[in-house]
Amino acid sequence: MLRIGCQAFLGRMLIGFEAMSTLSERVTRAVRESGHSATSAAKAIGCTPEAVLQWMNGPTKNLKGEFLFALADLTGFEARWIATSDAPEKTAQDKRKASLLAYFEQADSRGKDAIFRVAEIESQYDVKPEHPSERAA
Repeated sequence: MLRIGCQAFLGRMLIGFEAMSTLSERVTRAVRESGHSATSAAKAIGCTPEAVLQWMNGPTKNLKGEFLFALADLTGFEARWIATSDAPEKTAQDKRKASLLAYFEQADSRGKDAIFRVAEIESQYDVKPEHPSERAA
């Protein structure tokens, strides 16, 4: 029970890792979830709307590097995830969250259990954030 609650806590800290089977699914998700249309994405990336629609509708199997990285920068999704789905969709934007994950990955099983216990306890407090990065924008 404790481990499940902590996994949910850590899961909220990290942004999903979900495999999507096709490039078109991943491009469509990145464009839509970032609030763009094919036209607005194309304008920002520097290609035609028709190209973005081809990426979203399936005929394209690979993106040119320049467009892949421009799409990743525009949408906030990781380029490797867009291209292959073999990566997290997004990386932790807060360095403290990334550091916590690094500490967790380096810990042995006893250390991981301790991190889970602390996370479970801390996640139950209803306090105002003290660190500026924890405050809502």
